[in-house]
Amino acid sequence: MDRLCDLIVMTVPIDFWKSIKDRYPLLYPEAHSRSHKDPLVAKHSAEFLLPFIRLSLAEQVFMDSALRASIPVRPEWNSAHNYQYALAQVGQFEFTTNSAKSPYDAPKDSVYRQQKAKINQYLPQLTMPFVIVDRGAFSQRIYGTVLHCADPNDPSRHKCTHISFPSKDNESWVSRYKIEDLISMYSIVGRHSNQPDIAFPKFKRQDEKEGGDE
Repeated sequence: MDRLCDLIVMTVPIDFWKSIKDRYPLLYPEAHSRSHKDPLVAKHSAEFLLPFIRLSLAEQVFMDSALRASIPVRPEWNSAHNYQYALAQVGQFEFTTNSAKSPYDAPKDSVYRQQKAKINQYLPQLTMPFVIVDRGAFSQRIYGTVLHCADPNDPSRHKCTHISFPSKDNESWVSRYKIEDLISMYSIVGRHSNQPDIAFPKFKRQDEKEGGDE
């Protein structure tokens, strides 16, 4: 198991992932039904509305799953203050949820995702064993997104959910895991649901003159 995956297992309650794995596939047919079968929605508007309805349902499931797992979660304004997104924070991680055409594609570009992903450039330097450090030593937490995708041949069907960690340019992934594979890792290390947050990683930060981003 790689170091980042090990840290996730040590920190994030498995109940969070299990709820998302079970419930995200259900929101796809629900969103499609609401956009395409509601008599109050014009047929020519259905495809336009579908991703927004799916987004709203996913955000609600994401927030509810976090609360059920005792993870703090709240709506957060984007930098332009023209919409809000759900933000869950647990230990040294923070997560949002987004959709993409495939698990290999980055979600739609956004300022907040680029800002949060800057710290992910240090993930390849994550060292073991983990040591407890002052939370204030980091300007922000490791940023990941719960990325979900529709079946390209049937937008009413869910294809997959990945836990993905974007690069600082938000155009590629530093690391990503199928949610089913991530859940299976908990049994490998004997991780139990709702284990308290006990560890923080120590990063070997690069000198700012050598490409640091801050």
